[in-house]
Amino acid sequence: MYYISVACNYDPIATLYDVACKFPYADGNCGEVVEGCVYSTALNYDASATEDSGNCVFTGCADSEAFNFNLLASLEDSSCTYQVCPDFNGDGSVQAQDLLDFLIAWGTFYE
Repeated sequence: MYYISVACNYDPIATLYDVACKFPYADGNCGEVVEGCVYSTALNYDASATEDSGNCVFTGCADSEAFNFNLLASLEDSSCTYQVCPDFNGDGSVQAQDLLDFLIAWGTFYE
């Protein structure tokens, strides 16, 4: 009963269109569920997957203390960067003034 030749349930002898055509996904899959990693940037990307299995592997900085922490990273790639000296005065850069401000404040008691 289906006459659209690209439909998964195409019937070549049908003469009427009954709006029940089932079309394939972009990858040509006709509706069967294929679990796998559906994110193309993951190391274990599966182009045939139609449903995410939740086991995608992403590389990146997995240390939450680092500046470039990647929440999605499940495989550490040694790319983490850390601030060695703090921006003590909050001006956006670490300079000698930060050290001087720190030393002035060292030992000062605040109420």
